[in-house]
Amino acid sequence: MSLKRFCFEHNRYYLLTLGSLNIELHLYHDILDALEERWCAQILKLSAGNKVMIDFNDFTLKITPILNKILADCEFSIRGTGKDNYCTVYLYQLLHTMRNFIEEILGIAVKEGYVTAEDIAKHLG
Repeated sequence: MSLKRFCFEHNRYYLLTLGSLNIELHLYHDILDALEERWCAQILKLSAGNKVMIDFNDFTLKITPILNKILADCEFSIRGTGKDNYCTVYLYQLLHTMRNFIEEILGIAVKEGYVTAEDIAKHLG
């Protein structure tokens, strides 16, 4: 899939804001790695009320639904630093933010002809 080429050629930071966490993600490796590790499937799993872990290049985001799946606890850990950041967010807002974030990036890749919507559905779910 040409998604790797798109991510490499358009590499820059994207800011993902989850509650009080501001996470800087590089398109080429962070976002690409998470997409290849089924980030889209993790969002579906989370929307069903299950705990998820999303691995990026240098860090992990753990999300646990709480209080009847209205809120979610987020833990953001940077590998090798021992630093963890935590926040609690509304689950609906978290899912909305993550879906929009992915749709925006993949939409650009489709618009610029790197991938097709069918490729995305087939390979990313």
